[in-house]
Amino acid sequence: MKIIMYSVRDYEKTAIKLAENKFNIVLTKCSDLLSLENVHLAEGHDSVIFTGNCNVGDTILEKLSSYNIKYVTTRTAGYDNIDLQTLKRLGMKSGHVPRYSPNAISEFTVLSILAILRKYNVMLSRVDKQNYSLSNNIGREIRNMSIGIIGAGRIGSKVIEILDGFRPKKIYANDIIESKEVEKYATYSSLETVLKMSDIITLHTNLTDSTYHMIDKESIKLMKDNVVIVNTCRGGVVDTEAVLDAIDSKKVSGYATDVYEHEKNILHYNLEGKTINDPLFNRLKNNDKVILSPHCAFYTDQAVENMIEYSIKNIYDYIEIGNSENNITID
Repeated sequence: MKIIMYSVRDYEKTAIKLAENKFNIVLTKCSDLLSLENVHLAEGHDSVIFTGNCNVGDTILEKLSSYNIKYVTTRTAGYDNIDLQTLKRLGMKSGHVPRYSPNAISEFTVLSILAILRKYNVMLSRVDKQNYSLSNNIGREIRNMSIGIIGAGRIGSKVIEILDGFRPKKIYANDIIESKEVEKYATYSSLETVLKMSDIITLHTNLTDSTYHMIDKESIKLMKDNVVIVNTCRGGVVDTEAVLDAIDSKKVSGYATDVYEHEKNILHYNLEGKTINDPLFNRLKNNDKVILSPHCAFYTDQAVENMIEYSIKNIYDYIEIGNSENNITID
């Protein structure tokens, strides 16, 4: 079984070695994103592993198909970077990793909620300037607030379970699939109800055509005044400009986000001392009512190990038994 892995990062190398030993294989490793310039390196391999930052479009897939590669997989949960219709046309299959440690992102989500409620970024910035005053920086407590969870799957349900320990007024959940476990802590509600009734709204949904800019100017109008929004799922779920406008008008009191809708070539890169020519990103980054993190909610030792191991297992299962439980369903 010959596999090439693209976009290999330094922090993944320990996990890769563990997985190689477990599956008794040696991966071909490429530190660059999968692209037209390096896709030829996949020739002679049985499968390809890549990340969400790789644009796996029609031309890339056609090249891989010409190398007789039938199966590819991302080592992330999201897969909106893959051209699924071209994949289907070429008779190829693809997998993803939907089940890496849900604790990683759920714990980071709660961290983000607490940080934005307590204006932690502003506090730390003041301390850096030797300003130890508390003026105009009062926080809020979760127990006095209602929380809305949009997307109550593996990650969203874990967020709900953790937040229940803070004893909020109420937790609302919205998901197309309802579970008895979630109902122990939350009330399933329509999306409109979640938007209207929540003081804090946190997002845990896939990015699809139907969820693109789910949080936009119109949905924000339905929200309470001084609402807090937290996004640890996908950047495109939020219309960044609409949220920033709502912050300026004081409709939204804070926005904590680990993602950005145009994050490619920005997040996960060291751009210290460089100019970022993206006015919307700079507006986001420079707003003191925004906490922006570099798409790192997943970044724990356990989650990285899971992502590497499960992506290889996707390929192993496909080659050995003809199917993987993590195959992407294409309509």
